[in-house]
Order: sequence, then structure tokens, then C-alpha cells
Amino acid sequence: MVQRNSAALQNCAFVSTSEMTKANPAKPFGFLMEASMLGVGVGFDDKGADKDFNIYEPTRPMVIDTIEDSREGWVNSVVALINSYLKPDQNPLEFDYSLIRPLGTAIKTFGGTAAGADPLIRLHNHVRKMFEGRAGQKLTRVDIADIGNTIGVCVVSGNVRRSAELLIGRLDDQNFLNLKNSDFNSVETSVGTDLSSIVDGISRNGEPGVIWMDMSRKYGRLADPPNNKDHRVAGYNPCAEQSLESYECCTLVETYLNRHDSLEDFKRTLKFAYLYAKTVTASSNSLGRNKCYHAKKP
Repeated sequence: MVQRNSAALQNCAFVSTSEMTKANPAKPFGFLMEASMLGVGVGFDDKGADKDFNIYEPTRPMVIDTIEDSREGWVNSVVALINSYLKPDQNPLEFDYSLIRPLGTAIKTFGGTAAGADPLIRLHNHVRKMFEGRAGQKLTRVDIADIGNTIGVCVVSGNVRRSAELLIGRLDDQNFLNLKNSDFNSVETSVGTDLSSIVDGISRNGEPGVIWMDMSRKYGRLADPPNNKDHRVAGYNPCAEQSLESYECCTLVETYLNRHDSLEDFKRTLKFAYLYAKTVTASSNSLGRNKCYHAKKP
């Protein structure tokens, strides 16, 4: 049964790869992919590289995994493939794409037309190419960036919904600062840090952006005294206007002043906008920390 997911009503989200675990290293990437497929812009970071993940070569007998024709089917296949290289003693995976609806088929519930299996096949091939022949090496920040970017390419190649990504890296990581891709990247820093090493790049093309994470955690509004209520903030959404915990979504609503006849009319609109946003935010069926991604058992 296809699980209905209200996260499509969300605007954006953030997930930290520091949430990678030995039991399910690919879980943050599963969140990134499913949220993106729902039209949710996702920020992520490269902190999973600090957790000392080894790359393995799958060695057990080959397993054929038939991918279900659903969003969950696509996501689970990618999670299973990544995990097959980041967990020891895993089965090599081959995928059967025969159930995936052909290119141009109408998508009845979400709108638009199907992309066919090609974007997913290219994503699978990229993951294999990234990891094959590297047994014994460590997962790097560049690997994490490449997985996130390639997931974004797969999603953009698909349906009518388009999404966005933001990658947050370290100021002292030259590999991150020199990444050549079309995504907007930002560095995490704190007040008083010397930013002279990135000034030239910012003056040329506006990248990388700078996020003062200590201020984000300490203050609600800079005009008010620090309250540290957001001490669990881990990153930002792609437009970087909303600080978020890992696996947290944010809901935005818009109101239009010129569509109202009076202040009271506008206040009434704000009331219902608030109620709508709170309902979406509190929805128990939204993407969340306890979401589980897994491959079908062979």
C-alpha cells in the first residue's frame, strides 16, 4: 500500500548527515530524496564524513530487487544501494525496473507525467561508480555532496514538482569551497571568525554563503536578549531564511494585503493562515525523524 504523506504541504526542510548510523547510513539521504520528490526544498550538510564510515565492496550472492512503482519504491532502492557500500557483508544489488510506469504516463494523484525509469537508473549507476573499487577507503565530504547533488538531478529529471538544495560545509574545507556544481553552498561559522579566505569567491559569484550558527541557536530575534531556545538548530532550508533541526520541516504561508478591504478583513485572513500552517506543521503524517527507509527483504 502506498503511504500518503502530507509533507507535500511543507515548504522546506533540513537534514544533517551527522544522523548517519551504522545500522542505516543512508537514512538522511532517504529523507532528502523523498522530501525533494514531494517538492520540499532540503538543506543538508557533510558532517557524516566525521563519523568515520568505511566503504565496502558487497560480497554476498547477488540479489534482484524489483522496484515498486511509487515514490517510496524509488527512495528505498537508493537507500538500499548506498547501504550496500557503507555496511559490511552486504548483498550486491541489481534492480528490476519493469514495474515503473513508462515515460509520459499520467500521474493521477500528484499531477504531471511520469519520467520513466531513466533518471533512477542514472542515479543508481552514479552511486555504483562512486563507490566501486574503493573498498577500505573512507566516506568523504565530496562523496556526501555528490550523493545529494545526484539525488537532486534525479528529482529534477522527474515530475512537475521542482525542488532545491543547500549544502552546508566547513570554512576550512577547500574541497567543499571548490566544489563545481549548480547548487548554492554555505559555510557554517561563528561570530568573530576570519572570513578572508572566502571573500574573493563571494565577490565573484556570491558563493559560499555564510551561516552564523552560534547566533542562530542563541537568538530568536537579534532585537531581543538571547534565549537559546533554538539550541538544537542544525542547519537551514535552501533559501536560508529558516533555521531548522535535523529532519525538521517548515511551513510557509502567504497573504496579500491588496486582496483585503479592511484591517479586520486582513486579521481574519491571518487567523486562518495561522490555523492552516499549524495544522500542516502538527500533521502526524509529515516527514519526520522516525521515518524508516528500507529495502525489501530478498
